[in-house]
Amino acid sequence: MTKEQEYNLMLVLISQGVTSPGDLGVMFNAAKELLETKKKECGIIPKGTRIKLYDGRVTLLQDVIVDADQYWIDKAIEDQDAYLNESKSSGNKGVVCSPKR
Repeated sequence: MTKEQEYNLMLVLISQGVTSPGDLGVMFNAAKELLETKKKECGIIPKGTRIKLYDGRVTLLQDVIVDADQYWIDKAIEDQDAYLNESKSSGNKGVVCSPKR
């Protein structure tokens, strides 16, 4: 968390009525920890990834932050690439997600 983000967090707490130095310190640390923990749980699906939604496909025009572990996202894309490479050789047509290369 940058100093500017910490400053803004402090301003939000004060604007919500937390003014006691002790309470402010406790609330600041708890909010900061929560924000940093939540940030770690998010992953990014890269720009150019093709995703199947119902019967259609869309291509992401920008990176998308999602509520999923980055390892899981990377593994899903890797598995999909392997599936697509296999389906090209067997003639199957099934796309769930694959980043453009």
